[in-house]
Amino acid sequence: MRVASVVAGLTFAAAVAGPTYAGAAAETADAILRRRDEIISTSRRWTDRYRRLAVFGSAGSKRELEICDVKLARDAWKTVGIVTRGPSSLRGTAFFIDVAEGRPKERFLYQPQFRRVRRLLPDDPHQSFVDDLTVHDFIVLSRMESWTRTDVDARLLGEEPVDGEPTYVLQIATHARDIVYSRYVVHLTKNDLVERRIELYEDQDVPSRRIQFSDVRVVDGIPVPHRVEVETPEFGTRTDIRLVEVTFNRGLNKERFAPAYLEQGRCR
Repeated sequence: MRVASVVAGLTFAAAVAGPTYAGAAAETADAILRRRDEIISTSRRWTDRYRRLAVFGSAGSKRELEICDVKLARDAWKTVGIVTRGPSSLRGTAFFIDVAEGRPKERFLYQPQFRRVRRLLPDDPHQSFVDDLTVHDFIVLSRMESWTRTDVDARLLGEEPVDGEPTYVLQIATHARDIVYSRYVVHLTKNDLVERRIELYEDQDVPSRRIQFSDVRVVDGIPVPHRVEVETPEFGTRTDIRLVEVTFNRGLNKERFAPAYLEQGRCR
């Protein structure tokens, strides 16, 4: 399924029409991101992560996924995602992402019906994996977790409540050259700087993707949203993701993060 995508850029922010937000007195985007950098590198630092997700699509479909991540450096990581439950045509489908600074990212997809692993082309950013999320979206969201203020240009647009929580609204353009999205608008809660809403933009004035995060719980000392709603306005579709299980820093086997292991149907 082809699905459109998401993220907001500073360079032409003045030219892009958008909502207005309440002013944030005595704050700057740089100061906010400095605080976030410190938290990510200390109390919220992790080297490996396991997640089990239940995914509900717009058409009533349901599936479960396992996703494992291992961080090798600040901008280098590997991710394996596998459909463990769902329609027989999708069960066992898996992807592998290898991102390392200084070289093109590698993406592989395994589809059981074809019994082979294929490399996804760099010019195939809309390859769908989980309904309203593409493989490229997984890369963007993973990379965003490790962005520091030196990786992006950011401007504080103001403040706005999300689900009753006051948030900073930041407009961000990343320096990365291999992404689909030209700009992002990110809502960070003021008390803990956790993402509560992300809007991803390509070339149009409306977001290609809107992602809402809620039900934040602390796991292994790290606040984690346990519900994620992904909306693709262009197609009027919506995907609801529930986090069933998550663990950090449990010593995942790094050798399993390779295309050859995708056929085994598990990532830990």
